[in-house]
Amino acid sequence: MEFVERLNNEKENLTGNIFMYEDGSGFIKGFERSAYMLCQAFKPMEALVYNNKDYGDLYVKIGFPKNSLSNYTHHPDYDYVRTQQEGVIVHTLKRKTSFSFPEDKFIEWKNKAIAKKNDKQEKIVELPEREKDTRVIINENSRRKESQALLIIDDIMSQQLSNYTPMQALNYLNSLQERIRNEKLSE
Repeated sequence: MEFVERLNNEKENLTGNIFMYEDGSGFIKGFERSAYMLCQAFKPMEALVYNNKDYGDLYVKIGFPKNSLSNYTHHPDYDYVRTQQEGVIVHTLKRKTSFSFPEDKFIEWKNKAIAKKNDKQEKIVELPEREKDTRVIINENSRRKESQALLIIDDIMSQQLSNYTPMQALNYLNSLQERIRNEKLSE
């Protein structure tokens, strides 16, 4: 089952059924209306907001570790069903009684999640002109340090440390420490 297909199915999910997906990541995920209903039926969880270019809109998602699934499969208003669709395990909580989906409450919940995301987004601050040169120097210095660190890592990876005596290993470690100090990588 394609990801966008899951989101499109949620647009039509007005029955109160909750669809949760397990796709090998170790987490169970619910999207849009299913996420909202899961939070209403069990416990509030933080809804994360994402944008998918193929879907063309913002969507909300909740998730929890797979080993917590049993906490979400027993509810007096739902029957639990597990199926597999195109390599994706779908955990469905089917509503036992007729239900009128509260679209207005869902939209309010989703908008709060979007507003929360917008509040968390990092603000971009333009540096004053006099500080821009400093930023370039810092970036160049960072690149030099990164390059030196990669050379040290290559050196470590090329050594057969398992063949070293304890004294040889200690001497090698001391030489690495000295090299790091000389390159000022620890600053």
